[in-house]
Amino acid sequence: MDTYKSEERLTTFDDIIDRIGEFGLYQKRLYLLICLPGITTAFAVAIIVFALGEHHHRTIISDFNLVCDDQIKQSHANMAYYGGYAVGSMTFGAIGDIFGRKLALCTSISLFFVSSLVTTWSPTFYAFVIFRFLTGLTCLGYWCVAVTLALELVGSSKRKYVGLVIEFFWCFGEMVTVAAAYIFRDWRDLQLALALPSVFFLTYWCILPESPRWLLLHGRKKEANSIIRKAAKTNGIHELDVFIAENRAEGETGVSYWIPLLKSRVLVVRWCIVALNWFTVSLVYYGLTMNVGKLGGDVFLNFTISVLVEFLGYFSCLCLVDRLGRRVLHCASMLLGGVACLCTIVPVVATDASLLWVTVVLSMVGKMGVSCAFGGIYLYTTELFPTGIRGSILGSVNIAGRLGALIAPYIADIVSI
Repeated sequence: MDTYKSEERLTTFDDIIDRIGEFGLYQKRLYLLICLPGITTAFAVAIIVFALGEHHHRTIISDFNLVCDDQIKQSHANMAYYGGYAVGSMTFGAIGDIFGRKLALCTSISLFFVSSLVTTWSPTFYAFVIFRFLTGLTCLGYWCVAVTLALELVGSSKRKYVGLVIEFFWCFGEMVTVAAAYIFRDWRDLQLALALPSVFFLTYWCILPESPRWLLLHGRKKEANSIIRKAAKTNGIHELDVFIAENRAEGETGVSYWIPLLKSRVLVVRWCIVALNWFTVSLVYYGLTMNVGKLGGDVFLNFTISVLVEFLGYFSCLCLVDRLGRRVLHCASMLLGGVACLCTIVPVVATDASLLWVTVVLSMVGKMGVSCAFGGIYLYTTELFPTGIRGSILGSVNIAGRLGALIAPYIADIVSI
């Protein structure tokens, strides 16, 4: 049991985290809870590869007759989902900054469960599109808030881990989707099977605490003190409450919104650069993900390999982000992914069926590179902007990213033309 002398004073929230432990038992438990919905949100993205494919007995294509002149509606369905991404990123990011991380997170995962469930019984194509839009809205809402909340729970030296390990839960969710798609060959059965696990997350309203950093930033010291004392006790630290009665999060006394950002030329330029990178990363990542079913060969095997190289990309980012630095690693991984994708032109132009494996390999190298970039850009973005607008910033640059995702379905379908 650790205690501290009464004459010690803490001045910032980071000092508090240093005292109670940068990533103690309390933070590990909460981090696991925050990461678990990442598994089920991956279902919503991966399922469309199989639900719109031709390898199932009953697909969305056959259900709603999306053939001939209506074939373009397949891309429209994907676009609706990523349109929800764009709206959800900004909406829930702002809700998290203004009303609290817990409210935003719990609302997003609750609505995600509802929208995923009702998608199963879509009576028409347009109803399906609406439900997919809502699913995308809540899915990205979860991710914006989850990453922000996770980073606010730990010390600075542990942020790279919590910012990247959550991506492994996403990969696990994709692997579960492959297994479920292999078992359930009717898209409605598959949708229902993947929607039901999210019911567990309705309990988060009762068990998930608010971010103490956000509470202190908004002057709610009593609530923050209670959570911090509980965290300290769980981590084996006692007699801490006397030190935090007058502390503030990062020395701030009020809510910081967009005005400070707009007044700073440096922050505006920084936002534009980050937003452009989000657009590019999302375009390439989702374009490659949705094109897995059109690479040729067995779609289950191709998607499994795609998930494995994505995992490798995140793992590479985790190992190299401190050694190479955020900027160097991001640029190198983007360059690797871009060159690999450009090289796929060679076997496509050659129109030689024996070179199919070359296309698959290059696509997977591209997926690994862009996954490494995707994992790092979440961490990079949250570190570049102040706490008070961190959630809104992450949401706003995600809008740029989702514009890239909106275009991705049509690029992926060019191969069918």
